[in-house]
Amino acid sequence: MKCETCSIRDFVHAGLYCLGCENKPKPRIKTGRAYLFVKSSDRPVYSVEIEAPKGTEYGVSAAKLMQQFRIEFIEDGRELAETILEGMR
Repeated sequence: MKCETCSIRDFVHAGLYCLGCENKPKPRIKTGRAYLFVKSSDRPVYSVEIEAPKGTEYGVSAAKLMQQFRIEFIEDGRELAETILEGMR
């Protein structure tokens, strides 16, 4: 059934009912490059290629960029210094 004549399209949960519908319009996919910048700088630190549905570009970009980095919380400053020294060796 085409979306124009579908009796479900105005239903509140139409998105759930239409998931398997072959006539459901596909979201427009945008492709591009996402850049990670340090605040108050105009030079990018890192970049990745992305493909995302229109309207979700920033969320997909953030997820892809964060996959490339590791975040650690170190409470003691001495431990941080030791970690940095080991990374330099």
